[in-house]
Amino acid sequence: MHLRPLEPEDLDLLYEIENSPETWDVTLSDAPYSRFKLRQYISAGADIHACGELRLVIALREKGSEKETAIGLADLTAFCSLSAKAEVGIILLPEFRGLHHGGHALSLLENLAVSRLRIHQLYAHIPVSNEASKTIFQKAGYQRVATLPDWHFRRGTYEDVELWNKFF
Repeated sequence: MHLRPLEPEDLDLLYEIENSPETWDVTLSDAPYSRFKLRQYISAGADIHACGELRLVIALREKGSEKETAIGLADLTAFCSLSAKAEVGIILLPEFRGLHHGGHALSLLENLAVSRLRIHQLYAHIPVSNEASKTIFQKAGYQRVATLPDWHFRRGTYEDVELWNKFF
């Protein structure tokens, strides 16, 4: 597994993830994105220092081959160089969940954040109902530091969100 920048050929992956109502529940997005807008986003190649966000593709490479399969996205958002912190997010296509890819991708993203961006703290907002994500972050050494009541509106109701963080 490796992380790499978005490429034009990732349009379908981005379209699928960004337009999934399931994704909207955790990203606070409230409308679908057009292929045109997503193509513009990819071509902009935003710099984390300029926009506060870094989005990378999680890709599996077949053994002995250059062929790879894009299985999800790894994000650093709300990047603040002054405080050396960022919010972390991992999203996998449904067929790749439950196979330990999320934890591996999180580890790769942490290594990049610490070694290249000099991050001191990463944090994640995790809905209380998302047991799989809580398990991944707990196994990676994150601590639950707060519960934010009624933080997300999801499927017709408000849901508490837990704040998890890790210092490096």
